[in-house]
Amino acid sequence: MHERIRVEIPAWIIKKRTDIMYLVIDWWNQVAALEKIKDIVRIEANDKFFEVLTENVNAFINDGKIPPSGIETVVMNVADDILANRTPTLRTGDYIAIQQHIRQNCK
Repeated sequence: MHERIRVEIPAWIIKKRTDIMYLVIDWWNQVAALEKIKDIVRIEANDKFFEVLTENVNAFINDGKIPPSGIETVVMNVADDILANRTPTLRTGDYIAIQQHIRQNCK
Protein backbone atom coordinates (compact mmCIF):
# COMPACT_ATOMS: atom_id res chain seq x y z
CA MET A 1 0.00 0.00 0.00
CA HIS A 2 1.25 3.47 -0.89
CA GLU A 3 1.12 6.30 1.58
CA ARG A 4 0.48 9.84 0.35
CA ILE A 5 2.81 12.58 1.48
CA ARG A 6 1.60 16.17 1.40
CA VAL A 7 4.16 18.65 0.08
CA GLU A 8 3.62 22.41 0.15
CA ILE A 9 5.58 24.47 -2.35
CA PRO A 10 6.28 27.94 -0.96
CA ALA A 11 5.46 30.92 -3.19
CA TRP A 12 9.07 32.13 -3.09
CA ILE A 13 10.24 28.92 -4.79
CA ILE A 14 7.80 29.31 -7.67
CA LYS A 15 8.59 33.02 -7.84
CA LYS A 16 12.34 32.41 -7.88
CA ARG A 17 12.27 29.56 -10.38
CA THR A 18 9.63 30.71 -12.87
CA ASP A 19 10.64 31.97 -16.31
CA ILE A 20 8.07 34.09 -18.09
CA MET A 21 8.45 34.07 -21.85
CA TYR A 22 7.34 37.19 -23.68
CA LEU A 23 6.58 37.71 -27.34
CA VAL A 24 9.47 39.57 -28.96
CA ILE A 25 8.52 41.80 -31.86
CA ASP A 26 10.97 41.65 -34.74
CA TRP A 27 11.59 45.35 -35.33
CA TRP A 28 14.19 46.51 -37.85
CA ASN A 29 16.45 47.75 -35.11
CA GLN A 30 15.26 45.85 -32.09
CA VAL A 31 18.03 46.83 -29.69
CA ALA A 32 17.60 50.55 -30.34
CA ALA A 33 13.82 50.27 -30.02
CA LEU A 34 14.04 48.36 -26.74
CA GLU A 35 16.52 50.87 -25.34
CA LYS A 36 13.99 53.66 -25.99
CA ILE A 37 11.13 51.94 -24.13
CA LYS A 38 12.95 49.99 -21.39
CA ASP A 39 12.19 52.65 -18.75
CA ILE A 40 8.56 53.00 -19.85
CA VAL A 41 7.55 49.35 -20.15
CA ARG A 42 8.18 47.12 -17.19
CA ILE A 43 6.48 43.75 -17.12
CA GLU A 44 6.90 41.62 -14.07
CA ALA A 45 4.70 39.39 -12.04
CA ASN A 46 3.65 40.81 -8.69
CA ASP A 47 3.20 39.05 -5.35
CA LYS A 48 -0.54 38.48 -5.92
CA PHE A 49 0.30 36.71 -9.20
CA PHE A 50 2.61 34.25 -7.43
CA GLU A 51 0.22 33.88 -4.48
CA VAL A 52 -2.62 32.79 -6.81
CA LEU A 53 -0.35 30.54 -8.87
CA THR A 54 1.22 28.89 -5.80
CA GLU A 55 -2.14 28.36 -4.08
CA ASN A 56 -3.61 26.66 -7.14
CA VAL A 57 -0.50 24.59 -7.92
CA ASN A 58 -0.38 23.31 -4.32
CA ALA A 59 -4.10 22.48 -4.37
CA PHE A 60 -3.70 20.60 -7.65
CA ILE A 61 -0.59 18.64 -6.59
CA ASN A 62 -1.66 17.84 -3.03
CA ASP A 63 -5.43 17.58 -3.19
CA GLY A 64 -6.09 16.84 -6.86
CA LYS A 65 -8.28 19.97 -6.92
CA ILE A 66 -9.05 21.07 -10.47
CA PRO A 67 -7.89 24.69 -10.95
CA PRO A 68 -10.39 27.44 -11.77
CA SER A 69 -11.60 27.75 -15.34
CA GLY A 70 -9.28 29.89 -17.41
CA ILE A 71 -6.08 29.02 -15.55
CA GLU A 72 -6.35 25.24 -15.39
CA THR A 73 -3.81 24.64 -18.18
CA VAL A 74 -1.34 27.10 -16.67
CA VAL A 75 -1.57 25.51 -13.22
CA MET A 76 -1.28 21.96 -14.59
CA ASN A 77 1.75 22.88 -16.72
CA VAL A 78 3.53 24.52 -13.78
CA ALA A 79 2.72 21.53 -11.57
CA ASP A 80 4.06 19.20 -14.25
CA ASP A 81 7.28 21.23 -14.48
CA ILE A 82 7.73 21.18 -10.71
CA LEU A 83 7.06 17.45 -10.40
CA ALA A 84 9.53 16.79 -13.25
CA ASN A 85 12.14 19.00 -11.50
CA ARG A 86 12.13 21.53 -14.36
CA THR A 87 12.08 25.30 -14.06
CA PRO A 88 8.44 26.35 -14.51
CA THR A 89 7.99 28.30 -17.71
CA LEU A 90 5.08 30.60 -18.38
CA ARG A 91 4.25 31.92 -21.80
CA THR A 92 2.72 35.31 -22.41
CA GLY A 93 -0.79 33.83 -22.64
CA ASP A 94 -0.30 32.07 -19.29
CA TYR A 95 0.70 35.33 -17.65
CA ILE A 96 -2.29 37.10 -19.16
CA ALA A 97 -4.68 34.30 -18.11
CA ILE A 98 -3.59 34.51 -14.47
CA GLN A 99 -3.77 38.31 -14.45
CA GLN A 100 -7.31 38.16 -15.89
CA HIS A 101 -8.27 35.56 -13.28
CA ILE A 102 -6.96 37.85 -10.54
CA ARG A 103 -8.88 40.86 -11.90
CA GLN A 104 -12.12 38.86 -12.16
CA ASN A 105 -11.95 36.79 -8.97
CA CYS A 106 -9.53 38.23 -6.42
CA LYS A 107 -10.64 41.48 -4.89
